Amino acid sequence: MKKYLFVLMLTLCSASSFAQTQSNSDSTYVATEQWEYKTIYIRNSHKFAKQGEVNFENPDKTLDKYGQQGWELVAVAPLIASNLSSGNAYTSYLYYTFKRRIFYNGK
Repeated sequence: MKKYLFVLMLTLCSASSFAQTQSNSDSTYVATEQWEYKTIYIRNSHKFAKQGEVNFENPDKTLDKYGQQGWELVAVAPLIASNLSSGNAYTSYLYYTFKRRIFYNGK
C-alpha cells in the first residue's frame, strides 16, 4: 500500500512541476510581445497626410497597402478645433492609429 501511495505522490508532483513549467513559458512569451505604431493624420479637407510625408489621393488603396504590410487599425480619434470669436467647433483632423507586431528571431 505504501508503495502505491509513494508512486501516486511522485506522479502528482511530476505533473504539477510540468504544469508550472508550461505556464511560466507562456507568460514569458506574452511579456516579451511588442508592437510598433503608425499614425495617419487626415485633414478636414479630406486629403490624407501621414505625418506630413504623403498626400493620399485614394484612401482605400492606401489602407489596403497598410493591411498587406501587417498594420492593424486600432483607433480613430478626432482633433476638435474651435473658432473663439464665433464659438463654433469643428473636426480639423482625424488620427488613424495602426499597430503591427514586432517579430524577433527565434519567436
